[in-house]
Amino acid sequence: VEAPGHYRATTVFAARLYLLFAPANLLALVAAATLQGRMRIGAFNAVRLLVVACSVAGLVYLLMRHEITLTSISIVYLIANWLTMLAALGMLARNHWLALRPQRDLVNAMLTFGLKSHLGNISYFVNERADQALISLILAPVYLGLYAIAATLTAPIVLIGTSLAIIALPFVGAAQSERDRRTRLAVLVRATVFLSVATGAASFVVLPLLI
Repeated sequence: VEAPGHYRATTVFAARLYLLFAPANLLALVAAATLQGRMRIGAFNAVRLLVVACSVAGLVYLLMRHEITLTSISIVYLIANWLTMLAALGMLARNHWLALRPQRDLVNAMLTFGLKSHLGNISYFVNERADQALISLILAPVYLGLYAIAATLTAPIVLIGTSLAIIALPFVGAAQSERDRRTRLAVLVRATVFLSVATGAASFVVLPLLI
């Protein structure tokens, strides 16, 4: 067991290697958001599913070869994210939506909108990652791993809300009246609550078997 604050060389190497995740993930998110903004929802969902499919395929491959290590898992996730990034950028290039020269008249408007939008997401990211950052400082890595697994197993419930949130703005915004907007918003809220409760109940039964 590794003591808190003292990590093996392989752990440090895997962490540094995984820093390559950042540029791939950011570019893939930008490309996916562009597809979503262009209302290419099929392509947008394909990008979202591709990274999951590649990750699962890579992990299954490692499992079959009995090569499950921290470094090999990091490499699988890196490959999955870089392949997804290239695929997303390829979709933009094929539709002539990818250019090296930015449009200066859009820069200020996009940055202003992006900053306002990101401020609203900070609380979500802090809530999602701050707990693991704190645990990594005060507990041994093995406990961080157990906690990360437990937190990940709740992902299906979180996925319900985040998936419906993607369509919430255009769905509610397309309403022709204030009453219609309220009705559509109520439908989304009820659907989110119902599906989350149903998913939570199913997870309560299935998760012990998965663990």
